[in-house]
Amino acid sequence: MWRLLQFSYERAHAVLAVVLLLTGLLGVAALNVRVDVSTEGLMPRRSERQREYERIRSTFGSDKTAIVFIEDRHLFTFERLQKLRALNNALAVLPGVQRIESLFTVSHIKGGGGWLETGALLDAIPEDAAQLQEIKNEALRNPLLAGSLLSADGNATLITLFLDEGESESIGPGADESESEASNLNFDRDIFHKIENAIYNFEGEFDELFQTGSPTLQVQMADHIIADQRFLLPLAGFLMLLLIGITQQNLHAAIIPLCNAGISTVWTLGLMALLGIPINMLNYIVPALILVVGATEDVHLISEIEEARRQGKNNDKAVLAAGQIIGLTLLFTALTTTLGFAATGLSRIPILQQFAISAAIGMTCRSLMTFFFTPA
Repeated sequence: MWRLLQFSYERAHAVLAVVLLLTGLLGVAALNVRVDVSTEGLMPRRSERQREYERIRSTFGSDKTAIVFIEDRHLFTFERLQKLRALNNALAVLPGVQRIESLFTVSHIKGGGGWLETGALLDAIPEDAAQLQEIKNEALRNPLLAGSLLSADGNATLITLFLDEGESESIGPGADESESEASNLNFDRDIFHKIENAIYNFEGEFDELFQTGSPTLQVQMADHIIADQRFLLPLAGFLMLLLIGITQQNLHAAIIPLCNAGISTVWTLGLMALLGIPINMLNYIVPALILVVGATEDVHLISEIEEARRQGKNNDKAVLAAGQIIGLTLLFTALTTTLGFAATGLSRIPILQQFAISAAIGMTCRSLMTFFFTPA
């Protein structure tokens, strides 16, 4: 290993040029890395449970729903219900909405004169306030509606949208499997923004109006992951710069690990994008692992080089001495770290497999930076 370190030092310009070129190419690829926070990755592939889940979905339809919450203290008035029907109709025609359940579509059963009558609760909206109050009272007496579709006080209701990615306009009829999967990955964000746009036109018409449900959770989780990276990585980098700078009494020694971590992260994200591996709820910590875990190799190598310099050796002999002392140790450390993360890929759970590949790639790239970029 000392020959590799010496090679990187003696051909520093060539090594730096290659590193920068690869960083630029993989940086472009990294822009296409996607975020996938769906829970489907938690289910083992080709397991009996997964087959049962797919069979139930094919029989009863998609289990993905979006919910619009509406609350108004004057909900059961002609004007408010007219606005509510308009919102209901606007949501029902959105691409990807398979069916909708609301006060205007749910079946209501009532008895009268020895007969049972069924029909939509609000098939027509009467203008008479007394009739509306009677409809409200009937709904509250119905145990299937009260507390599920209508609040106990009758001032809040839900519009439930049952979603189906296969009906999204982004998936063409002739798309192959890979194209359909890629389109479905954007479905949650697309339908979330479409619902938000529909709701926006009715802001101010009700006391409270917002959406929740599966697409909302997926979008918010993805946004939180990105926000965490933008906050935690700079914070960790600053703390590492401060800590290494103080302990080593050398700003140069503190900057090199940060440069290595930044380049390694770009390489890792670029390779993940090329391999089709998304950022998920587990492997989003890989950049932090690259920054923190990988810094140990740089610190050991830089410390040995600085120690050799303090003993009067010039740069050439200092790098050579450090490589002979610690080179093999760095190699075994890199191998055991990489293999340790890769071992989690033996699991059948997709999210763990993706983490194993991402972490192994990250640690490999980080070690390559130690062996090539640090001496250069």
